[in-house]
Amino acid sequence: MTDKLVAGVGRLNVDLIYVGFERLPNEGEELYCRDFFMGLGGGIPGSLVTLSRLGIKVKLGTWMGTDYLSEFAAARLKEEGITPVNLYDGRGIPVNVTSAMVTHADRTFITYGEPSTLATEKELYETCKGADFVLMQPNNKDIYKQLKDEGATLIFDPGYEEGMSFEGYKEYLAIADWYLPNRKEVSVIAKTDDPAEAAKVLSQFTGSAIVKLDSGGAYLYENGEGKVIPTLPAARKDSTGAGDAFLAGFVYGLCKGASPDVAIMCGNIAGSNCVTAYGCLTAKITEKDMLERLKSFYGVTLG
Repeated sequence: MTDKLVAGVGRLNVDLIYVGFERLPNEGEELYCRDFFMGLGGGIPGSLVTLSRLGIKVKLGTWMGTDYLSEFAAARLKEEGITPVNLYDGRGIPVNVTSAMVTHADRTFITYGEPSTLATEKELYETCKGADFVLMQPNNKDIYKQLKDEGATLIFDPGYEEGMSFEGYKEYLAIADWYLPNRKEVSVIAKTDDPAEAAKVLSQFTGSAIVKLDSGGAYLYENGEGKVIPTLPAARKDSTGAGDAFLAGFVYGLCKGASPDVAIMCGNIAGSNCVTAYGCLTAKITEKDMLERLKSFYGVTLG
Protein backbone atom coordinates (compact mmCIF):
# COMPACT_ATOMS: atom_id res chain seq x y z
CA MET A 1 0.00 0.00 0.00
CA THR A 2 1.30 3.45 -0.88
CA ASP A 3 1.71 5.93 1.96
CA LYS A 4 -0.02 8.68 -0.04
CA LEU A 5 -3.21 10.17 1.38
CA VAL A 6 -6.11 11.44 -0.75
CA ALA A 7 -8.73 13.67 0.89
CA GLY A 8 -11.87 15.52 -0.08
CA VAL A 9 -15.21 16.84 1.13
CA GLY A 10 -18.48 15.94 -0.58
CA ARG A 11 -22.07 14.94 0.01
CA LEU A 12 -23.02 11.30 -0.03
CA ASN A 13 -25.74 10.09 -2.35
CA VAL A 14 -28.07 7.20 -1.81
CA ASP A 15 -28.95 6.15 -5.37
CA LEU A 16 -32.26 4.49 -6.21
CA ILE A 17 -31.78 2.96 -9.65
CA TYR A 18 -34.68 1.80 -11.82
CA VAL A 19 -33.83 -0.50 -14.74
CA GLY A 20 -35.76 -2.39 -17.36
CA PHE A 21 -38.42 -0.32 -19.12
CA GLU A 22 -38.84 0.82 -22.69
CA ARG A 23 -39.53 4.50 -22.07
CA LEU A 24 -39.87 7.13 -19.37
CA PRO A 25 -43.36 7.71 -17.94
CA ASN A 26 -45.40 10.69 -19.05
CA GLU A 27 -46.91 13.08 -16.50
CA GLY A 28 -49.58 11.34 -14.44
CA GLU A 29 -48.50 7.92 -15.68
CA GLU A 30 -47.08 4.98 -13.72
CA LEU A 31 -44.75 2.39 -15.28
CA TYR A 32 -43.21 -0.69 -13.70
CA CYS A 33 -39.56 -1.58 -14.16
CA ARG A 34 -37.90 -4.99 -14.24
CA ASP A 35 -35.02 -4.37 -11.79
CA PHE A 36 -34.20 -2.06 -8.91
CA PHE A 37 -30.90 -1.31 -7.17
CA MET A 38 -30.05 0.82 -4.15
CA GLY A 39 -26.49 1.88 -3.46
CA LEU A 40 -24.02 4.52 -2.43
CA GLY A 41 -22.70 7.20 -4.75
CA GLY A 42 -21.93 10.87 -4.97
CA GLY A 43 -18.93 12.49 -6.66
CA ILE A 44 -15.99 12.82 -4.29
CA PRO A 45 -17.26 10.16 -1.84
CA GLY A 46 -17.61 7.70 -4.72
CA SER A 47 -14.09 8.42 -5.94
CA LEU A 48 -12.66 8.00 -2.45
CA VAL A 49 -14.42 4.65 -1.97
CA THR A 50 -12.91 3.38 -5.24
CA LEU A 51 -9.47 4.66 -4.20
CA SER A 52 -9.80 2.83 -0.89
CA ARG A 53 -10.61 -0.38 -2.77
CA LEU A 54 -7.41 0.18 -4.77
CA GLY A 55 -5.38 0.29 -1.56
CA ILE A 56 -5.01 4.06 -1.26
CA LYS A 57 -5.48 5.80 2.10
CA VAL A 58 -8.39 8.22 2.01
CA LYS A 59 -10.05 10.80 4.23
CA LEU A 60 -13.64 11.86 3.57
CA GLY A 61 -15.47 14.81 5.03
CA THR A 62 -19.23 14.47 4.63
CA TRP A 63 -22.63 14.94 6.29
CA MET A 64 -24.48 12.10 8.05
CA GLY A 65 -27.34 12.37 10.52
CA THR A 66 -29.45 9.83 12.40
CA ASP A 67 -32.08 9.31 9.70
CA TYR A 68 -32.49 6.00 7.85
CA LEU A 69 -30.67 7.18 4.72
CA SER A 70 -27.67 8.41 6.72
CA GLU A 71 -27.58 5.09 8.57
CA PHE A 72 -27.63 3.25 5.24
CA ALA A 73 -24.73 5.38 3.97
CA ALA A 74 -22.77 4.96 7.21
CA ALA A 75 -23.15 1.18 7.02
CA ARG A 76 -21.88 1.11 3.43
CA LEU A 77 -18.83 3.24 4.35
CA LYS A 78 -18.11 0.94 7.30
CA GLU A 79 -18.12 -2.03 4.92
CA GLU A 80 -15.50 -0.18 2.85
CA GLY A 81 -13.34 0.47 5.93
CA ILE A 82 -13.88 4.24 5.78
CA THR A 83 -14.59 6.29 8.90
CA PRO A 84 -15.65 9.74 7.64
CA VAL A 85 -15.25 13.12 9.27
CA ASN A 86 -18.88 13.99 10.01
CA LEU A 87 -19.74 17.64 9.31
CA TYR A 88 -23.46 17.36 10.08
CA ASP A 89 -24.92 20.37 11.89
CA GLY A 90 -28.26 18.86 12.85
CA ARG A 91 -30.40 20.35 10.07
CA GLY A 92 -32.59 18.22 7.81
CA ILE A 93 -31.63 15.04 5.98
CA PRO A 94 -27.96 15.59 5.08
CA VAL A 95 -27.64 12.75 2.56
CA ASN A 96 -28.68 13.38 -1.04
CA VAL A 97 -31.18 10.95 -2.56
CA THR A 98 -31.17 10.33 -6.31
CA SER A 99 -33.70 8.41 -8.37
CA ALA A 100 -31.99 7.28 -11.57
CA MET A 101 -33.96 5.81 -14.46
CA VAL A 102 -31.72 3.91 -16.87
CA THR A 103 -33.01 3.56 -20.43
CA HIS A 104 -31.44 1.99 -23.48
CA ALA A 105 -30.07 5.36 -24.57
CA ASP A 106 -29.03 7.13 -21.36
CA ARG A 107 -29.97 7.96 -17.77
CA THR A 108 -32.40 10.45 -16.23
CA PHE A 109 -32.05 11.72 -12.66
CA ILE A 110 -33.96 13.60 -10.04
CA THR A 111 -32.22 14.38 -6.75
CA TYR A 112 -33.30 15.59 -3.35
CA GLY A 113 -30.60 17.49 -1.48
CA GLU A 114 -27.79 19.95 -2.03
CA PRO A 115 -26.14 20.27 -5.47
CA SER A 116 -22.78 21.16 -3.90
CA THR A 117 -20.91 21.01 -0.62
CA LEU A 118 -21.41 23.65 2.05
CA ALA A 119 -18.28 23.05 4.13
CA THR A 120 -16.85 25.98 6.06
CA GLU A 121 -13.25 26.97 5.47
CA LYS A 122 -12.27 25.42 8.81
CA GLU A 123 -14.07 22.14 8.05
CA LEU A 124 -12.45 21.87 4.63
CA TYR A 125 -8.97 22.65 5.93
CA GLU A 126 -9.18 20.33 8.95
CA THR A 127 -10.37 17.48 6.74
CA CYS A 128 -7.77 17.91 4.00
CA LYS A 129 -4.66 19.20 5.75
CA GLY A 130 -1.68 16.90 5.36
CA ALA A 131 -3.12 15.10 2.33
CA ASP A 132 -0.89 14.47 -0.67
CA PHE A 133 -3.81 14.81 -3.09
CA VAL A 134 -6.97 16.86 -2.54
CA LEU A 135 -10.15 16.50 -4.61
CA MET A 136 -11.50 20.01 -5.18
CA GLN A 137 -14.98 21.51 -5.38
CA PRO A 138 -15.78 25.05 -6.63
CA ASN A 139 -15.85 26.71 -3.22
CA ASN A 140 -13.39 27.87 -0.54
CA LYS A 141 -10.73 28.80 -3.09
CA ASP A 142 -8.41 30.33 -0.51
CA ILE A 143 -8.30 27.10 1.51
CA TYR A 144 -7.42 25.06 -1.57
CA LYS A 145 -4.67 27.56 -2.33
CA GLN A 146 -3.36 27.17 1.21
CA LEU A 147 -3.41 23.37 0.90
CA LYS A 148 -1.49 23.61 -2.37
CA ASP A 149 1.09 25.91 -0.78
CA GLU A 150 1.48 23.25 1.93
CA GLY A 151 2.32 20.62 -0.69
CA ALA A 152 -0.97 19.08 -1.83
CA THR A 153 -1.67 18.24 -5.48
CA LEU A 154 -5.11 19.57 -6.41
CA ILE A 155 -7.48 17.62 -8.67
CA PHE A 156 -10.54 19.53 -9.92
CA ASP A 157 -13.46 17.48 -11.24
CA PRO A 158 -16.77 18.93 -10.00
CA GLY A 159 -18.87 17.34 -12.73
CA TYR A 160 -21.58 19.07 -14.72
CA GLU A 161 -23.70 21.68 -12.97
CA GLU A 162 -26.36 23.96 -14.35
CA GLY A 163 -24.91 27.44 -14.69
CA MET A 164 -21.28 26.33 -14.74
CA SER A 165 -19.05 28.74 -16.62
CA PHE A 166 -15.49 29.64 -17.43
CA GLU A 167 -15.83 32.81 -15.35
CA GLY A 168 -17.00 30.79 -12.37
CA TYR A 169 -14.20 28.25 -12.66
CA LYS A 170 -11.17 30.23 -13.81
CA GLU A 171 -9.90 30.98 -10.30
CA TYR A 172 -10.00 27.27 -9.50
CA LEU A 173 -8.35 26.33 -12.79
CA ALA A 174 -5.57 28.75 -11.90
CA ILE A 175 -4.65 26.72 -8.80
CA ALA A 176 -5.62 23.20 -9.91
CA ASP A 177 -2.87 20.82 -10.95
CA TRP A 178 -5.34 18.75 -12.96
CA TYR A 179 -8.84 19.39 -14.30
CA LEU A 180 -10.76 16.36 -15.65
CA PRO A 181 -13.82 17.53 -17.64
CA ASN A 182 -15.84 15.38 -20.02
CA ARG A 183 -17.02 16.48 -23.47
CA LYS A 184 -20.18 18.18 -22.20
CA GLU A 185 -18.40 20.07 -19.43
CA VAL A 186 -15.49 21.19 -21.55
CA SER A 187 -17.78 22.49 -24.29
CA VAL A 188 -19.20 24.92 -21.72
CA ILE A 189 -15.92 25.86 -20.06
CA ALA A 190 -13.70 26.09 -23.15
CA LYS A 191 -16.52 27.00 -25.55
CA THR A 192 -15.58 24.39 -28.14
CA ASP A 193 -16.74 20.86 -28.93
CA ASP A 194 -13.29 19.89 -30.23
CA PRO A 195 -11.40 18.06 -27.44
CA ALA A 196 -8.02 19.02 -28.93
CA GLU A 197 -8.89 22.71 -29.01
CA ALA A 198 -10.45 22.53 -25.56
CA ALA A 199 -7.33 20.90 -24.13
CA LYS A 200 -5.18 23.68 -25.54
CA VAL A 201 -7.40 26.26 -23.84
CA LEU A 202 -7.22 24.43 -20.51
CA SER A 203 -3.47 23.92 -20.77
CA GLN A 204 -3.02 27.66 -20.32
CA PHE A 205 -4.05 27.07 -16.71
CA THR A 206 -3.02 23.52 -15.83
CA GLY A 207 -0.04 22.97 -18.14
CA SER A 208 -1.00 19.48 -19.25
CA ALA A 209 -4.71 18.99 -19.94
CA ILE A 210 -7.15 16.10 -20.14
CA VAL A 211 -10.60 15.74 -21.72
CA LYS A 212 -12.59 12.56 -20.98
CA LEU A 213 -14.14 11.07 -24.11
CA ASP A 214 -16.57 8.61 -22.50
CA SER A 215 -16.24 5.25 -24.32
CA GLY A 216 -13.56 6.84 -26.51
CA GLY A 217 -11.06 7.02 -23.65
CA ALA A 218 -9.39 10.34 -22.91
CA TYR A 219 -7.46 13.03 -24.75
CA LEU A 220 -4.15 14.16 -23.22
CA TYR A 221 -2.44 17.41 -24.23
CA GLU A 222 1.11 17.64 -22.94
CA ASN A 223 4.24 19.52 -24.03
CA GLY A 224 2.46 20.97 -27.05
CA GLU A 225 1.26 17.60 -28.35
CA GLY A 226 -2.03 15.75 -28.01
CA LYS A 227 -3.06 12.11 -28.17
CA VAL A 228 -6.07 9.92 -27.48
CA ILE A 229 -5.59 7.14 -24.95
CA PRO A 230 -8.27 4.54 -25.72
CA THR A 231 -10.20 2.79 -23.01
CA LEU A 232 -10.88 -0.89 -22.50
CA PRO A 233 -13.87 -2.54 -24.15
CA ALA A 234 -16.63 -3.16 -21.61
CA ALA A 235 -20.08 -4.73 -21.47
CA ARG A 236 -21.84 -1.48 -20.61
CA LYS A 237 -24.89 -1.60 -18.37
CA ASP A 238 -24.90 1.85 -16.75
CA SER A 239 -22.49 4.77 -17.01
CA THR A 240 -23.55 6.26 -13.65
CA GLY A 241 -20.39 7.02 -11.67
CA ALA A 242 -17.98 6.31 -14.52
CA GLY A 243 -16.46 9.78 -14.27
CA ASP A 244 -15.96 9.39 -10.52
CA ALA A 245 -14.31 6.02 -11.14
CA PHE A 246 -12.04 7.55 -13.80
CA LEU A 247 -11.00 10.22 -11.30
CA ALA A 248 -10.17 7.53 -8.74
CA GLY A 249 -8.12 5.52 -11.22
CA PHE A 250 -6.27 8.61 -12.41
CA VAL A 251 -5.37 9.66 -8.86
CA TYR A 252 -4.37 6.07 -8.08
CA GLY A 253 -1.87 6.30 -10.93
CA LEU A 254 -0.51 9.59 -9.62
CA CYS A 255 -0.18 8.10 -6.12
CA LYS A 256 1.92 5.33 -7.65
CA GLY A 257 4.20 7.84 -9.37
CA ALA A 258 2.85 7.13 -12.87
CA SER A 259 3.23 9.54 -15.78
CA PRO A 260 0.06 11.36 -16.91
CA ASP A 261 -0.60 8.97 -19.78
CA VAL A 262 -0.30 5.90 -17.53
CA ALA A 263 -2.48 7.61 -14.89
CA ILE A 264 -5.11 8.09 -17.63
CA MET A 265 -4.84 4.38 -18.45
CA CYS A 266 -5.59 3.64 -14.79
CA GLY A 267 -8.54 6.03 -15.01
CA ASN A 268 -9.80 4.26 -18.14
CA ILE A 269 -9.56 0.88 -16.41
CA ALA A 270 -11.54 2.06 -13.38
CA GLY A 271 -14.13 3.81 -15.55
CA SER A 272 -14.66 0.83 -17.86
CA ASN A 273 -15.02 -1.43 -14.84
CA CYS A 274 -17.68 0.85 -13.34
CA VAL A 275 -20.04 0.68 -16.33
CA THR A 276 -20.35 -3.11 -16.16
CA ALA A 277 -22.91 -2.90 -13.32
CA TYR A 278 -25.77 -0.65 -12.26
CA GLY A 279 -24.82 2.12 -9.86
CA CYS A 280 -21.67 4.04 -8.99
CA LEU A 281 -19.95 1.47 -6.77
CA THR A 282 -21.52 -1.90 -7.55
CA ALA A 283 -18.67 -3.11 -9.78
CA LYS A 284 -15.69 -3.37 -7.47
CA ILE A 285 -12.06 -3.17 -8.55
CA THR A 286 -8.97 -4.08 -6.53
CA GLU A 287 -5.36 -3.10 -7.00
CA LYS A 288 -4.66 -6.61 -8.31
CA ASP A 289 -7.37 -6.15 -10.94
CA MET A 290 -5.95 -2.76 -11.87
CA LEU A 291 -2.38 -4.00 -12.33
CA GLU A 292 -3.45 -7.07 -14.32
CA ARG A 293 -5.57 -5.02 -16.74
CA LEU A 294 -2.91 -2.36 -17.06
CA LYS A 295 -0.44 -5.02 -18.19
CA SER A 296 -2.79 -7.08 -20.35
CA PHE A 297 -4.48 -4.23 -22.23
CA TYR A 298 -1.84 -1.50 -22.28
CA GLY A 299 1.33 -3.55 -21.84
CA VAL A 300 2.37 -1.39 -18.88
CA THR A 301 3.82 -2.59 -15.58
CA LEU A 302 3.34 -0.18 -12.71
CA GLY A 303 5.47 -0.07 -9.58
